[in-house]
Amino acid sequence: MNPRDLLACASEPIHLPGAIQPHGCLLVSDSAGLVCQASANSQSFLRLEHAPLGQHLRAILGAQVADRLSQGARHDADEGFQITRGTGSYWVTPHDSAPLTLIEIEPAQPQLDEHKARVALRQVATVTSHEQLLHAAADTVRALTGFDRVMAYRFDEDGHGAVVAESRDLDMDPYLGLHYPESDIPRQARALYLRTPIRCIPDAAYQPVPMEPTIRPDTQQPLDMSDVLLRSVSPVHLEYLHNMGVRASMSISLVVDGRLWGLISCAHRTAKPVSPALRAACETIGRLVSLQLGAFAATRLQRRIASGREVLASLDSTLRASEGNVLTRIFADPVNLTELVGASGAAVVLGSSDVRRYGLCPADDEIREIAAASARAAQEGIFATRQLTTLLPTAGPLAETASGVLAIHLPEKEGSLLWFRPEEVQTVNWGGDPHKSAEVDLDAAGVPRLHPRRSFAVWTQQVRGRSLPWDEGDVTLAADVRRTLLEHDLQRQVMLQTKAVRARDDLVAVVSHDLRTPVSIVAMQAAVLLRLANQDSGDRAARLLASVQVIQRSAERMTTLLRDLLDLGKIEAGRFELVPSPQTASSLVSEACELMEHLGTAKGVSIYRAQAPQLQVLADPERIFQVFANLIGNAVKFTPGGGTVTVGAQKSGSGCEFFVRDTGTGMSPEQLEHVFERYWQGRASAPSLEGAGLGLYICKGIVEAHRGRMRAESIQGSGSAFYFWLPAA
Repeated sequence: MNPRDLLACASEPIHLPGAIQPHGCLLVSDSAGLVCQASANSQSFLRLEHAPLGQHLRAILGAQVADRLSQGARHDADEGFQITRGTGSYWVTPHDSAPLTLIEIEPAQPQLDEHKARVALRQVATVTSHEQLLHAAADTVRALTGFDRVMAYRFDEDGHGAVVAESRDLDMDPYLGLHYPESDIPRQARALYLRTPIRCIPDAAYQPVPMEPTIRPDTQQPLDMSDVLLRSVSPVHLEYLHNMGVRASMSISLVVDGRLWGLISCAHRTAKPVSPALRAACETIGRLVSLQLGAFAATRLQRRIASGREVLASLDSTLRASEGNVLTRIFADPVNLTELVGASGAAVVLGSSDVRRYGLCPADDEIREIAAASARAAQEGIFATRQLTTLLPTAGPLAETASGVLAIHLPEKEGSLLWFRPEEVQTVNWGGDPHKSAEVDLDAAGVPRLHPRRSFAVWTQQVRGRSLPWDEGDVTLAADVRRTLLEHDLQRQVMLQTKAVRARDDLVAVVSHDLRTPVSIVAMQAAVLLRLANQDSGDRAARLLASVQVIQRSAERMTTLLRDLLDLGKIEAGRFELVPSPQTASSLVSEACELMEHLGTAKGVSIYRAQAPQLQVLADPERIFQVFANLIGNAVKFTPGGGTVTVGAQKSGSGCEFFVRDTGTGMSPEQLEHVFERYWQGRASAPSLEGAGLGLYICKGIVEAHRGRMRAESIQGSGSAFYFWLPAA
């Protein structure tokens, strides 16, 4: 069959038929309660004197029913109720389709035998296995409804279906075990089954009753009848039923975890009405079976994962007993690794080239290709397929080793772990040739017309190129393996970083301890030489004095650098020590300005002390002076002679914000973005810049150790401002 014909069948808008089945009528009312659409049989069906179009629901159904519909349709949609009108009794089912209300009306048929319904529910509720449940569901629905044949029908991952349980009249051919192609119940039909729990066709030989008008007056679009049980059925489906020898049918949806698991499908060789009460009982059975299917599946999954995690614990021990790349370590136990997910082979791909294999596997080049393709298709690092050719069309020759692939991929191209399963050759009995699921011929006018297949004779096919499916337990355990590998890899990285930090701390401690004494001696001897040089005169004394001053500045710089290195180590290790006490903001500002005034004087920069509040903050005065010294020193350094540095403080929220502003060179936005990073020297072009680029990073660490915060503002060419906030004492 032409694929375009199948596509046309699969895209048929079956929710917009424009007509209903004739065993009821349909009224559509607007928000004011006026009927704006009605099935053509409404007047005769309800025995009305006038056509319902344009009338208020009160005039048609009575004030009490109309009020109930207007008040309850929005809250009790799809909850039917019985009414009496004249000598007739009707069953009314409203559907909210804002701003419209769709009202189905059917004859109120005899009530359900409640004892029979209770027996049916009890039979379904007391089974203890998945297989028993499906057979019990078929038996009880058939006993309750009287249909000739009732089947439990399950969908696979491709949309194909199979009859997994059956209850039938003995003179009917068995369908148990037969498979049916996806096109028999196309995608849009399955979507409606997921949305509406039951569908009924009392007589497949009916003549459709059109809606009047055929489209919605408010939107000029067809009326969406997705929720309407009376909705007319696709002519293709009616012909399909005729070809099967079926006159009446009913389908009950089985929904597990929000997905359409399958159907309880009922068929009858003659017309068969089903009362609303009987439909409701069947719907309840369907919901109960769905819940039990979900419970059985959850129990199986739990047991599967529990047994798998015993194997995973052994793999975890293997990981803990060795070092190096986690994929290499876990592959040291390939037997448990393959047993975990029932694979016949496994492989790891390290980086982009190194491949290691165990068991039944493709060649190295093929494994690398599979790893790369599955990594691109993976969701959250996991990929699974039972048919590799859907991922790699050229993988047909690999069927005997890798029809099925389950793969996990580590981030940053660290590597992949793949499991393989060979093809599982299956003999599938189809209820008719799946390649002839529909036919096209010309009608009397020469127009092409789509027909369902006419033959349902058993057609046997050998299916190749597919492995046993990876079930939810396999995928869950693969995800557990991936998480375990990531945890071990993270632990390895943390250990390496911890060792690196410890080595750095040890180096800094040794360097600072071993250098502090000789640097102190150099500084003292420089002071002695400076005193001697000042006692002499002449060119030789001047040269000696200049050299001694260079030595002295270098010693001071080394002392500062050693202190900064120690502070850096303490900040990054979270061991920064403070001795905080209540300090007034004004005294901290005054002390900083007084002690740093000589820097400004030497360069001709004015250090201006702004007014500061008497507010007390909790601060370590020595450390806060270190912050001020760095900020004021930088401000003076980057402010030309004649400029100004302003130091002050102001109350801010529950604390006090200190500031150092200058009229210097300023910074660009790009420089400002990195200003607090360690080892950053954004203005290194300035000839007077010295230091290792740790000052502002350490200042920020000191402020944050006080539970404060620090920020900076700058305009290139106009100056910079640094702020730090400390909490009130």
